[in-house]
Amino acid sequence: MSLPIVIIGSGFAAYQLVKTLRRQDTEQAITVITANGGDDYAKPDLSHVFTKAQSAKDLIKMSADEFANTYGITLLSHSRVESIDATKKTLRCNGESIAYQQLILATGARAFVPPFRGTRWVESLP
Repeated sequence: MSLPIVIIGSGFAAYQLVKTLRRQDTEQAITVITANGGDDYAKPDLSHVFTKAQSAKDLIKMSADEFANTYGITLLSHSRVESIDATKKTLRCNGESIAYQQLILATGARAFVPPFRGTRWVESLP
């Protein structure tokens, strides 16, 4: 059995990659490591939660377990990578060493929220 392709992250890019890899090869071992729960949801729909009085759970298209079972992956949720050794092609996660064939960093981005006073942008203007 070959070493897994390891993907760090579980956002849109990571899960689209999993789906693409599965279309090409149903046997390749794939491990996804994510700091969150790993549920599949569309981030652009987050803004609709407020306008439609929905909860975050309403956005989940597939639970983490369902996604892992459907696409035949190993999912390490609520986990953080402690270190990566690119020379040895290993990483440490949850205190254990994981060897990989390929490593993909799909950690997404964090939005920058500029500091301002008040509850409206207009109030922060001079």
